[in-house]
Order: sequence, then C-alpha cells, then structure tokens
Amino acid sequence: MAGPVTVPVIPDRLALSPYVRQLAAASCAAAIAGALVGGLGGRLAMRLLAATDSRTTGLMTDDGFEVGRISLGGTLQLVAAAIQIGLLGTVVYLVVRPLLLGPPWLRIATVALGAGSTVGAVLIEPDSFDFQAFDPPMLPVVLFVALPITHVALFAALTERWLVEGSWFRTAPLRPVALTLLVWVLGAFALVLVAPLVVACVAVLLLVHRYPPGRAVRVATPWVGRAVLVAIFVWAVMDLSRDVADLV
Repeated sequence: MAGPVTVPVIPDRLALSPYVRQLAAASCAAAIAGALVGGLGGRLAMRLLAATDSRTTGLMTDDGFEVGRISLGGTLQLVAAAIQIGLLGTVVYLVVRPLLLGPPWLRIATVALGAGSTVGAVLIEPDSFDFQAFDPPMLPVVLFVALPITHVALFAALTERWLVEGSWFRTAPLRPVALTLLVWVLGAFALVLVAPLVVACVAVLLLVHRYPPGRAVRVATPWVGRAVLVAIFVWAVMDLSRDVADLV
C-alpha cells in the first residue's frame, strides 16, 4: 500500500512575499513622486505665488518657508518632507488598492481625485496666512489641490506599472526587492509613524491567511470599504466647497 500523502506546509513568510513586493514598488514610487511633485513642484508653486504678488516677497508662510526665496537647504527640506508624506501614503494606498474598480487609468484617476480633494480639504484654511496674503486668493487653492492630485496620480501610475505581470518587482528574487525598502531611510520620521500600521496589517494578513473568512464576509467587506471611501470623498468635496466659498 502507498504511504500517506504529505502536504508541504508553506511558511507564512512566503505567503507575505506578494505584500513585500507591493510595498517595495509603492515605496519607490512614493519617493520619486514625492521628490518630483511634492518637493520640486512645491518649490515651483511657491515661486509662482511670489511672482504673482510681489507684496508677499520675504514673508513667512505657515510652514516656515520664506516667500520668494529659493535656497538649496529649503528645497532639500521640502523634498524630504514630500518624500516622508508620500511614504506615509504607501500603506494607505495598498489598503485602498483592492477596493478600486475599473481599468488602470480609471483607478489611478479615482484615487488621485479622491486624495486631492481630501488633502485640499484638510490643508486649506481660509483664515490662514497662506490663503489670506496672496492675490488672487484662488491661486493657492488651485495649487494646494492640483499638487496632491498630480502627486498621487504619478505615484499610483508608477506603482501600477511596476506591479504588472513580468515586472522586476514581481519577478526578481525577493532579497533585492526587499532591499529597495531602504528608501524608508529617507523618511525615517515616516517610518516611525507608519510602523504600527504596518505591524497591524501584517498581523491581519497572517490571521486571514491562517483563518480564511467566510464567503459572506469576503463579499461584503470590499463594498463596506468602498462605501467608507465614498463618504470621505463626499465630506472632502463639501468641506472644500465651503472653504472656497469663504475665500471668494
């Protein structure tokens, strides 16, 4: 008689391999988008604001930057801050990514518009210096919404490009892929803030891998998540509309 069939046990660390690859691709995309759009693009936006209203030259913004003055130190500081913010968004994007619907271009446009509206609603304060001192007052609003939309669109496009079948992040040995996570050294502050969220996500993934949920839970969970995202987007648009009305 044939002996019992032995089923190999797949270690949990191998089950987490796809998530490591996703995090690596998204992290590299976040660093590039943060440096180009949030950092250099943010600097150009500041220069544009100063050029349109010379009265503000030399004044300090709410974030401690001098209007009209472009220095290497200030630019590097802004680039570093933009990379940190971008890295903070990687985990959020990877959590939201399975909830997005449609072809890649629609998913990228959806997440970019949603993020731009939400960030704009949070950052735009009609009573702050950044929106009271400049003329025309709507230019800072347009820039504060356009920059995060462009930032997230580039970030999402790069991430999706690097996660297609056959890409380096999907096919290369896991060790060199994991080494790209050293980009988080550029955002050490972001790493401290996001570490608890990463640990929580890993714990949930291991739990779901070991104890798969029932079919009803699997079907309902994505739609609950989409409903939450729609609610956040509606709130952001309403809040942003009130801020614009106050400024106008």
